[in-house]
Amino acid sequence: MNNISSPLAPYGSFKFIPLATKVGTDGKTVPSDIRCKKEIRLLSTLENGIKIYSFKYLWSEITFVGIMAQDLLAHPEWQKAVQIQANGLYAVDYAMLGLKMTSLDIWNKTGPESIKLGSGIPLLV
Repeated sequence: MNNISSPLAPYGSFKFIPLATKVGTDGKTVPSDIRCKKEIRLLSTLENGIKIYSFKYLWSEITFVGIMAQDLLAHPEWQKAVQIQANGLYAVDYAMLGLKMTSLDIWNKTGPESIKLGSGIPLLV
């Protein structure tokens, strides 16, 4: 795996691994590891402190809106939402946080409401 340079350092050490639950991809989690993202931009911080970013996965040109697993690992109240996939990357169970990932297009139309679980706003358009 290539090392990815990010303006969001100091996540290079990934010293949080023991705090996450080690499981495979179960279909409920979304890859949320900073190491698999590019063009990362902070969009907002929710009232509870969770930071919301726009980003592209290294393998895609679609711009998504979501969270970084490493941010969650830094806060005990959110750590249980983070899992380690079989490939060693972090994934997040968004539903445990009452959130969902969306696209930047939807975010630009509806704002923070678009990432709230149960908002009725489609995941992607």
